[in-house]
Amino acid sequence: MRTCLLFIPFVICLVCGGCDAETRTRMAARPDYRMTPNHVVESATATSTEFYLKIQKGDLKMGAEALPVMVSQHRYMSPVRAPVLEFYEVDQKAYVALTQESIPSIGVFGQGDAMNAWDVQLNPKLPLDLTVEYGKGRGQLDLNDMNLDRLRIYNREGRLEIDLSAKKLDRDIVIWMNNHHGEIQLKLPPDAGAQITTVRGAEIVAENFSRNNAVFTNANYEGAAHRIFVDVHSLSGNVTIQ
Repeated sequence: MRTCLLFIPFVICLVCGGCDAETRTRMAARPDYRMTPNHVVESATATSTEFYLKIQKGDLKMGAEALPVMVSQHRYMSPVRAPVLEFYEVDQKAYVALTQESIPSIGVFGQGDAMNAWDVQLNPKLPLDLTVEYGKGRGQLDLNDMNLDRLRIYNREGRLEIDLSAKKLDRDIVIWMNNHHGEIQLKLPPDAGAQITTVRGAEIVAENFSRNNAVFTNANYEGAAHRIFVDVHSLSGNVTIQ
């Protein structure tokens, strides 16, 4: 065993020693991202969207800046991290799925989670039923300008920031969050009525909410014309709602 351990550094020295300084620098440098062409989903007849996103490892940025149904851009280092797009339309409803297949647990040598990054922009006008399944990494979801009906979050070990702090409500919104061992921070509009229900004893931090057993309500809940309803199921992760 000692012989093998000594042999590995020796081979590395031989390989690098046979290269000039420029080549050694290039080998040591982190390789550039690969950039895929944008995914674009367009429809002239869709009046609403159901969008499902699944990312195993990496960073996610989401917003509402797309004039089509969806525009996304992806940076990754390995084909195993490439996204798969599916789209079909039924009765003027656009069904869009953007998913990342399972990644080997060992991964590709020299690649961390940050070597996979998605930027997804959705149409702010179409009513939206949004599901995000997140594995590991950091996600920033700016949903303020989205025409959101429902939001479902499945988070394993990721750090998710969900921003609705500037959202102007014209109807009720339903949010369901299942957090395993990650962290979720949900920012709600300060003038909105909100009710949070914890499922199966989930512990959360709810700032400026009153608690009655498993139900939290804020001061605006009773008199609000429109409300946000949040159901939280969390195992050992951290959930903060502001």
